[in-house]
Amino acid sequence: MLSDSLKVQIDLLWSRFWAGGIANPLAAIEQISYLIFIKRLEEVDNREQASAKRNGRRFKSRFKGHGACRWSALRHLPPEKMLRTLRDRVFPFLKKLPTNGNTFSEAMRDAVFAIPKASLLREAVKIIDELPFETDNWDTTGDLYEHLLSELSLAGKNGQFRTSRHIISAIVRLVAPVPGERICDPAAGTAGFLVEAYTHVRRQLKGTSTRLLESIDGDRLVGFDFDTTMVRLGLMNMMLHGVRHPEIRYKDTLSRSFTPSAEFNVILANPPFTGSIDDSEVNRDALTLETTKTELLFVELCLALLVPQGRGAIIVPEGVLFGTSKAHVELRRRLVDENVLQAVISLPSGCFRPYTGVKTAILLFTRSGRTSDVFFFRVTGDGFTLDDRRQPDPAHDDLQYVDQAYRILGLGLREEWRSKEAEAVAVDRSLVISGDRIRASGFSLRAASYMEHTVSDEHSIDPRELLDELEAIEKQIAFRLRKVSTGIAKTRRQGRMKR
Repeated sequence: MLSDSLKVQIDLLWSRFWAGGIANPLAAIEQISYLIFIKRLEEVDNREQASAKRNGRRFKSRFKGHGACRWSALRHLPPEKMLRTLRDRVFPFLKKLPTNGNTFSEAMRDAVFAIPKASLLREAVKIIDELPFETDNWDTTGDLYEHLLSELSLAGKNGQFRTSRHIISAIVRLVAPVPGERICDPAAGTAGFLVEAYTHVRRQLKGTSTRLLESIDGDRLVGFDFDTTMVRLGLMNMMLHGVRHPEIRYKDTLSRSFTPSAEFNVILANPPFTGSIDDSEVNRDALTLETTKTELLFVELCLALLVPQGRGAIIVPEGVLFGTSKAHVELRRRLVDENVLQAVISLPSGCFRPYTGVKTAILLFTRSGRTSDVFFFRVTGDGFTLDDRRQPDPAHDDLQYVDQAYRILGLGLREEWRSKEAEAVAVDRSLVISGDRIRASGFSLRAASYMEHTVSDEHSIDPRELLDELEAIEKQIAFRLRKVSTGIAKTRRQGRMKR
């Protein structure tokens, strides 16, 4: 956990960028990531040189002929000269670095230096130089970058790229990846799931050989994203958490340019909640659902990426659980009849505020087989307030009990409850429904569909959640109307220009 003094320094860095004219947190953290990469590049170069010297090997520094591009040289330059050097020498140097399979170096090919003021650059370099982004302290280094990324949660539409750490952690505990498994996130964003999965597996290998620890990164952790900025942020996040060879690729995983193959043991994802893709762009050889809705296609994609008996967890809008379209029903039929749907975890509607109030759920499943029973759990609080501010609220946190409730009540495993409160909350919030009953219902996955009519008000749907869903739907309609209006206006302008 970061000390208050380190948090103050990170917050100061944000305020400097804001005051310096870069008010978009996504743009700010991209520029900050470049500076961190430049600093770490010299650290890595020095470490490799020392290792080569100890082992009597020859070593060619990547900075040979480019000494001015070293962080140690940059940080002492006057502000105006520092700005010119970064723009005219360092970034061209970074774009020409040999990648040698380093995906972050590859991602730097189209990086753009966009810090507009020498004074801002000087302040940013000074703060980053003082922060402990050190290669031998992954916990602190990773937490520092996570604190930087947390600003994205306050960035309106940009927040969709980052799932809160505590929600990611709960999902990873449910799936429980183990050493040796290949793990993928097909909509990686800032790579929170991959980082948490890596941390979870490392914890199991604590005290073992370095070789075993090194074996869990590289091609064991794979991510994809269709935004180049997200690819860079995700790669940096993984590197600063200790992943030696992070693997995130620029790909639209729903499109024809991507052919999924069943090669992963674990899939973890929080893809875009709602939206559509042009039907002509969908890879119809792999994705056969008759829909263009991305929230349905991503679930089908996750199944396609898993090996038989591979496990997946994906966050979906709650409409996936009870939508009545042909594609909605068919997806749920496949989950229940052709795979093992293990759990449906309903999340409160405020979990992804401030950028959306859409109510969501976690689907937990295993590829292939047939569903016998499904574990349902209704989360009413995740430890934070469910308004736009999302302040800590530890008194309302039943998300922390989900993994144990699933093991004991869903899987029937024998273990002691963590506390009487954990047992009471789990029993109150859980429901186990047979697959046959779900089939008879028309494949509805909404827990309320299976509750008796005499159920107490405590289990009824909160009217505030319905209002939140309605508000979110209205915002989506307004957004799409604006896009249509903009498109019509653009077409008219083009028509006038041709005339």
